[in-house]
Formats: sequence, C-alpha cells, structure tokens
Amino acid sequence: MTIDELRSAAAVVRDATEEGENTALRLGQLFLSLIDEVEAGQLAANDSPNNAFVTVDSMRVLLNFKRNGSVLFSIQVPSATAGQAGVMTPNNYQDLFNTKQKANNHEGQLSALQITMAGKADASALVSQLKSDLYTAFGAVWDSSTQRWSLNGLTDITDAQMDDIFVESHDFRISQTWDGRFRGTKARTNLFPYKPKNSTVVWSANISKLYTSAVGMFAYADMETIVLTQDLANMSNGITFAPRVTDARDMFNNAKKLKKVFGVILMDAITDAANVSGMFTRADALEEISLAGLRVGLTFAACPSLKPATVAFICNNCNKLVNNAYPALSLTLTLHATAFDAAVASSDVTAALANAYDNRNATVTLTDGTRTFTHNDI
Repeated sequence: MTIDELRSAAAVVRDATEEGENTALRLGQLFLSLIDEVEAGQLAANDSPNNAFVTVDSMRVLLNFKRNGSVLFSIQVPSATAGQAGVMTPNNYQDLFNTKQKANNHEGQLSALQITMAGKADASALVSQLKSDLYTAFGAVWDSSTQRWSLNGLTDITDAQMDDIFVESHDFRISQTWDGRFRGTKARTNLFPYKPKNSTVVWSANISKLYTSAVGMFAYADMETIVLTQDLANMSNGITFAPRVTDARDMFNNAKKLKKVFGVILMDAITDAANVSGMFTRADALEEISLAGLRVGLTFAACPSLKPATVAFICNNCNKLVNNAYPALSLTLTLHATAFDAAVASSDVTAALANAYDNRNATVTLTDGTRTFTHNDI
C-alpha cells in the first residue's frame, strides 16, 4: 500500500462509530500493511528522525505517523480499558517502551517507532508485539520457551508460518460457497471461519442449516489440521456453527499432509454419491474427521491411518430423520486395508455398526475392496 492508501485505511479505523466495527481483521490487515511498508523502507523517505511515535494515556494507545513535523494519521491500538477487554493494557505498552522515552519529551510521547533505517529495529519490536496480540486474539498460544506458536493441535508453528496462516485465512468467512477456498495453500492450518458484519446469516437454532458448497476446498493444500466449526457462544446464545456441505467433490483431494479436521461436517444434504467423488483421494495422512448425517457411500481407501473413532462416529451419526423417522439406508465405507483391520478389531466400531442398524435404520458395510464387515458379523 502507498502512504495515501495507508492514510485512507487508518481514517476508516479512526472514523468508525458502530460498536464492534473495528474488528481484529480490520486492524490486523492495517498492521500487516504497515509492516510491509516498514520492511520496504517506504515510510522512511524524506521523514525526520522521529517520524512516528506512540502516545499512551489511561484509556488508549495511539500509533501516530508524521512527516516534516505534522501528524499524518493515528491508529488506536486494541488494548484493555475499563470498558473493553483486550490483551495489552496501556500500562503494558508503557512498560514495553519506557526505556525509549525521550528525556525532553514532556507529553509522554515515546520514540519507539522511529521508522528510519537506523530505527527499524525499534519499530520491529512494536510490530512483533502487535502481531503477537493479533494472533493471540485468534486463539494461537505463544510458547516463550520453544519460541513457537500452538494452534489447532500444532505446537511448533514458527512466526513465519503463523504469518502465512493469518494471511491465508484471516478472511475465512461463513459462506454459501467455499469452492476451492484453500486450494493449494501452503499454510499449515487455518483460523476459524467468522460471520461477516453485513452477512445475511442469522444466528439462531438454524445456523447449522447454512448450506455450503465445498468443491475442491482443500485440494492440494499443505494443511496438517483444519478447523471448520466455530463455537459462537459469546455471539449467539450458545449456538455452534457447523457447515452443511451440499457438494464435497474433491474437498480434500491430494491434501497429503492433513491429519485432523476439527469440528463436525454435516453431510445429510448429499444424496448423490457423485457429490462425494474424490473427497479423500490421496489424503494419505488423514486420521480424524467427524462426518454426520452421511447418506451415501464414501471411500477412505487412501487413508491407512484413519482411526477407528472416525469410523465409529460416522456410523453412530449416519442417516437423516425424515418426518421424524429414519428411512432405510444402506451405505458402504471403503477403507484402506490397514484401517479396515483396525476398525473391525475395535469394540467402538462394532458397537457403532449395531447402533446404526438398531437406532438409525442403517446397514453400514465396511470393506477394503476384498473383505467386508457389517453388524451381522459381530
């Protein structure tokens, strides 16, 4: 972004009047743009040595940018106040930069953001803290001993990888179309989906009825874990969002590093097996995924590490109520030979096969292409 574009973006933040309008997404994107400009040295040209500074008072923290002695724009940093919770208080910022305070500055302005080539290290310290606050707000946890982030089951995420995760998924929205959303991404995992401010989605008991197409959504992605379900307890009276997928063709095709998908994917809108074709082709590392309401056959033939718990969940939650009753259903789960052996040896799976037959009117057949196993074989 150019200086003028940064000024315009900051003005949007400054002039926000509605509650919740300055979201983590909006501020985070502005910070990332500032980081890019700092690293490119574009904010240093023709500026005085003190071309940026932080103002701290009891209620807020401001990042002020100036040129030739005049303030161009200011950005309020998200922080904890008496009226709004946050991850850093103004006092935290004060402590962070008090060693940089100028002796002759009687207004309490700090020189930590001297964005010149000589002062870039000072700017980097604040930028790193702001990014840390931002990632923490999205649920990531920083381990100071290992110098790594933890998110969605991963505990060894580097700063650079966390940057990739944010860039790839900070705008991941609850939407009716997820086709190809993360196709080919190099990010190791994703941030949870969110509801856009002006979305027509209504938070209610019917939130899980949001129908979503997900053709090739994670095809050829390098993700190791994925989160698709968001607990919206603070936003919607305890309602939990889970996507109801209408088309899952190639959804995880060639997602070779994927091990676990957090949350439930509702499959009961799919009645044509063509809409799950290639769903797990070459998903070689997959271990855990929760599919509810399955009504068509599905193949996991490329997934030798698929856990019996995944098979049991699918069986226990298959079929869909129609007029308060489960219609007769026969479906086949095709497993890799290794996963097949583990499944038929699991008491949880055998109990789930019986439960599907007794309580959900479904005959589920497990096969590895040669052998078969049903509730009749228990």
